[in-house]
Amino acid sequence: MANPSLRYIVHLSAPGYSVIGATEPAIPGVAIGHNGNVGWGLTIVGTDQADVFMEQLNPDDPNQALWQGEWYTLETVVDTIPVLGQEPEIVTYQFSRNGPIFHVDEENDVAYAIRATSSEPGGGGYLGALRLAEVDDCNEFVDALEYYHAPDENMICGDVEGNIAWVAAALTPRRTGEDWYGRLPVPGTGEYAWDGFLMPRELPYEINPERGWIATANHDVQPEGYRPPIMFKGSTSSRWSRLQQMFADLKADLTADDFEDMQHDMVFPWFADDDLPLFTGWTSQDTEVEWARTQLSGWDGKYHRISPAAALHYHWRDVIDERAWEPGVSLGERRQLSEDALEQAVATMKDTQGEDRRQWRWGRINEVEFPHTFVAAYDIPSAERSGDAGTVFDVGATYREIIDFSNFDNSRGTSTPGQSMQPGSPFYDNLLPLWVDQEYFPLLYTRPAVEAETAYRLELRPGE
Repeated sequence: MANPSLRYIVHLSAPGYSVIGATEPAIPGVAIGHNGNVGWGLTIVGTDQADVFMEQLNPDDPNQALWQGEWYTLETVVDTIPVLGQEPEIVTYQFSRNGPIFHVDEENDVAYAIRATSSEPGGGGYLGALRLAEVDDCNEFVDALEYYHAPDENMICGDVEGNIAWVAAALTPRRTGEDWYGRLPVPGTGEYAWDGFLMPRELPYEINPERGWIATANHDVQPEGYRPPIMFKGSTSSRWSRLQQMFADLKADLTADDFEDMQHDMVFPWFADDDLPLFTGWTSQDTEVEWARTQLSGWDGKYHRISPAAALHYHWRDVIDERAWEPGVSLGERRQLSEDALEQAVATMKDTQGEDRRQWRWGRINEVEFPHTFVAAYDIPSAERSGDAGTVFDVGATYREIIDFSNFDNSRGTSTPGQSMQPGSPFYDNLLPLWVDQEYFPLLYTRPAVEAETAYRLELRPGE
């Protein structure tokens, strides 16, 4: 969440060029959107794009480092930093073959250097999206991602011919050296190095998979056995699990309205199978705990902002002993662990939301705040929202879009808190209520549709 808004929505139109969607202020092009042939979206991958090298320094000359058995001279840059009211500060930077040095261990004659893709040409954020505006299909989209360096994103696309594709896109180092994947620092003496970068079709990717759909949710996207690993993120996310559940049950012909329902899905996916059995088949002698148990045993698993059960479940999951889900644990012990955690959850709810259970709800926990980056007088009031980081309706999704390839004028989007960054403008925070209440605004695309709905026009004329 950010105030001013993280995303800025644009429709760039020129002869032979028409692309609509969201970017970030000061970044050219459209990072998420469509061009009338191809639509694309993204979630973060987590690609490892930086490595630390331990440079062996010459004990007789600390300005030299070892490379393949020979000493070479480090590059030195002297800079002057003006300081208000004081003498200028003179600073010295050093660079090894692997990158800038950020720490020197003088006692052990070791310098630490970092090499990062952000220092490579073309590494500006979303700069590669400029090429995406001009592709005609998903195959061209995949190839264009060779120039998409940062940030690291799961780039997914669909086109007017019905193709779909995905690439774990980022400028990704091709690391050389035995069993080196970039997770830990390595000697900078030549045994480990970067040998160029992986191409899009060397990264995890898919084009028209047999299952008929593609989705990402910031989960570990590496196919089983993929080597070398490009990221270290751990296990499957709950949002990814829920997406798999929903696609397994969906009908064949989906509409934009169906995708609205999917994007607003607030079901915690593991509740029905993993958690619900821990609330059934027993009663508590504590009347407050028993009330909470009945709330959860009859709950649908949806993190709606008015739900007291969602709030209880959140606190219950935060404190329950993980043995409750481990194989071999007796049913009686599972239930006891559940009751103990529920007692703590009730106590937490009393402490944080008061004694009146009628006031208990998830939204009081899931309250989104919009402080202005610089000026407190421009803060936007907070809002209670449904969803959670563990549901598809993720509270962190500031911009979402649905592209209707059968009728681009039926496309829609949502962003927050507003399009204008000027406090006092009616468009400073007018998108926040839509975002909170799960509503979209039209992403009109054709010229007649745009002209019909135009309310304001700003013309910039050269020489006037």
